[in-house]
Amino acid sequence: MAGAAATAIATASSTFPRLDFRGHPASSKRALTYELRGNDREQDDEDGMEPWDEGTQRLECAGEVDSILDEELNPIPFSELPSLTNIGMCSQGIVKLSSNIRFLASATCVQICCNELSKIPAEIGYLRNLTLLDLSKNNLTSLPETIIHLTKLVNLKLSSNQLESIPAAIGGLTKLAVLSLDHNQLKAIPPQIGLIKDLVSLDLSDNPIKVLPAELGKLQFLRRLTLDRCPLVEDFKHSPLHSPPTLLELAARVLVRHDVTVPPTLPPHLKDYLKGAGTCTFCDGPYFESWVTRGKMVEKNEMLIPLEYTLCVPHWNTEMERVKLMF
Repeated sequence: MAGAAATAIATASSTFPRLDFRGHPASSKRALTYELRGNDREQDDEDGMEPWDEGTQRLECAGEVDSILDEELNPIPFSELPSLTNIGMCSQGIVKLSSNIRFLASATCVQICCNELSKIPAEIGYLRNLTLLDLSKNNLTSLPETIIHLTKLVNLKLSSNQLESIPAAIGGLTKLAVLSLDHNQLKAIPPQIGLIKDLVSLDLSDNPIKVLPAELGKLQFLRRLTLDRCPLVEDFKHSPLHSPPTLLELAARVLVRHDVTVPPTLPPHLKDYLKGAGTCTFCDGPYFESWVTRGKMVEKNEMLIPLEYTLCVPHWNTEMERVKLMF
């Protein structure tokens, strides 16, 4: 792991008044910063994130340095954090998070709402002790795939951003109970959301969502589903006709379905093709470029919700056929 000094975890716009975490004006000339170090290791974790031993963390005073990086951005050094476990940086005019956020691996609560963030660094995945992450009221358009490493997360707040998609990695947050995605630009929710078995509350209000994945029906503990002001469809129309899979896709389906070991000599583009397999909502079989959709309306909380099935083959064409297949 690089031994560079972690002088700040965020930079704030100079158009906002610089305040400390008690609300008092902060000095604009000099401030203490700190260096956080960990053991260097050559190999990465199996999950793709570089290993980090929290037991080797230590704070060392690095002396006084200027608290302004340049004329436009001001750093927020570690010395301004009253706690390394409960971090609150709301309404600080923050425009960018540093990759040094990875050094806060002991944090359990991070609230960086009401700022001007447009991107979250991939290093957020190092904060594996997080139970609460609040990034609401920013300018985020996407999330890094590394959120899959936040396996202790219980509450994820992403309200009032500009999110256009949610990564499939969201399905890895199996302990998540509350997910707030209201007031964004989401047109679809990944079917992997059905893997979040403990999800209790899901807020999708004020998004251009027309249908929801049928995998949502697998969430047995879901008690609160909010879809206010979403342009949901009122009926499904589908054609019984569909394009059959190519020979390439048929071969790839066999490999994935039977978990065949891929030879190392396989061309890279075919390896990437195999990694892009989707999962049939009905039979859990793989599909790639050829699939069909079917839908049904279900009643929940006194409202009709359109659920869409993504199928590897047209298992059914009518609701009666679907019911028969269940027996």
